[in-house]
Amino acid sequence: MKKALFLSVLSLLLFQSCSDDDSVTHPLEISIEDARLKLSNQSFQTIYYFAVDEGSLILSSWAPMVGDDQPQIGARKVLKVPFEEVTHFTEETERISVFYWTAVTKDGRKTAGPVTQVSISLFRQF
Repeated sequence: MKKALFLSVLSLLLFQSCSDDDSVTHPLEISIEDARLKLSNQSFQTIYYFAVDEGSLILSSWAPMVGDDQPQIGARKVLKVPFEEVTHFTEETERISVFYWTAVTKDGRKTAGPVTQVSISLFRQF
């Protein structure tokens, strides 16, 4: 049952939003800089995130959560995440998926809002 629920949530998240199109505007700008993910929060809200080797995404068991102990970027802040901190990152990693969301209030409780996925290549194509 847990496995089916996980796969259902994962499928929903994967189809929520996935784009390599540079013309798409996201509140979280993601780039590669000095062997790190550079995450630039362009919004006025805290953004929570999960970064994972795209080839190993199916091996990752996670759910979007909010709270002080979750990976996050403060409003209008920049965070540089070493590749070693990306879930399942290896020397063979070619693409990283970054999932991000903000907190929303439902029934008086703070919970994760809609999740967006952005896929980024570690190799620039010229």
